[in-house]
Amino acid sequence: MSNVDTATYISEMDPNIPTAGVQRISELDDNQRNIKQAIVNTLPNFNAAVNATPTQLNKLVDPSLANFGEPAVFVPKANNDALLTGFELEGAIIGSFESIGPTGSAATNINPDLDDIPAEAQGVVFKLTTDFASSGIVTAYIRDTGSAVGSTQDNNVAYQAPASAGFWSSEFYVSLDGANTFEMSYASIGTISSAKLYVIGYYL
Repeated sequence: MSNVDTATYISEMDPNIPTAGVQRISELDDNQRNIKQAIVNTLPNFNAAVNATPTQLNKLVDPSLANFGEPAVFVPKANNDALLTGFELEGAIIGSFESIGPTGSAATNINPDLDDIPAEAQGVVFKLTTDFASSGIVTAYIRDTGSAVGSTQDNNVAYQAPASAGFWSSEFYVSLDGANTFEMSYASIGTISSAKLYVIGYYL
């Protein structure tokens, strides 16, 4: 029996290879190369971190699960803007990235609108509303908790530049970590009366 696993894909790997106690040193590198090649062959398009949970992936193939066939389901918040607390950005987050999370989390900034978001939520949809007393510009950036990504176009979630005073709003999606937290950078130019972040729903 060969002590080198020649599987092309992960499903073809033989857990009994190599045979205990008889693996030749000359075969160790062959096994390692073949295992890595089988992984690459099986997952050829995985060129970045995959953050989907087993439940989210299984929804695509397991008819017994709720929302079978749907990678994510949007669940709107029952409350409207008038009933949501909202998180005031103006004066709270200035320039640098800071964490935002639900009550009881270790986040620097607490947003109660996140309190009833289930732990298995894939991400939330926010609405950023701003009230300009005069013309101005607002920029907001998001990133995963603990990320070192800076303020770039890649994670620019809102750029608002009204020509004159007035109310402005924009919606955007934010992925969450296991504690339902994320990090955000916010900056404004001009006279801003208010800039609030509202949770309008989440994805499972």
